[in-house]
Amino acid sequence: MTEFWAQNASAVFGLLGALGGSLIVSVTNYVSKTRDIKLQSWRGLLDRKISAHDQVLKVASEMHVMAGNGEMDQEGQIIRFPVVIQNREYFEEWFTSVTTRLLSNTDWLSLKAKREVFYLQDYLIHLHKYLNERDISPSSGVAEIYQEVGKEIREDFVTISQNLRQSAMDYFEYDINRMTFDNLKGHHKLQRKDTEERLLSSKLFSLIN
Repeated sequence: MTEFWAQNASAVFGLLGALGGSLIVSVTNYVSKTRDIKLQSWRGLLDRKISAHDQVLKVASEMHVMAGNGEMDQEGQIIRFPVVIQNREYFEEWFTSVTTRLLSNTDWLSLKAKREVFYLQDYLIHLHKYLNERDISPSSGVAEIYQEVGKEIREDFVTISQNLRQSAMDYFEYDINRMTFDNLKGHHKLQRKDTEERLLSSKLFSLIN
């Protein structure tokens, strides 16, 4: 046995070295491929999260755009209303669009953005119901009804759009590199009392009540 090792030691160690090197290369390749797969998967998820928060920013921008019909207030300033409430057709189209764009992407939103989106949903449902009650049948005055309501709730739209924008910007500033999701089993809406307080303090509910 001693004679065997003396005669073949270099060959044995060479073989062991080759096997060890092959094993290291295999493990390295496996780790590298696994990491690449994870990175590719994360890039796909990240793209979805970025797109979802981009939609929040777009809706916030749409809510912030105001228009006027030439009417002036006592100080000579143009009285404005949200463009998306300029008439029935425009509002109905925008209402449907917002529902589709935002609610279909809530799984990819941060918890803060989700809560703002769900609050917007609650607010728009009440607004839609209120406008339908005012707009009983087609008439030449329908656009005026929508615009008058828009003038009254302009501040609501500004506030909601600012909250939506801030929630999305917070994601891009603080959470974009976090490779985890918020707890999907958590409470994604505002607490009921918080939602009610915000709704009751809105200009819309001062009209409803």
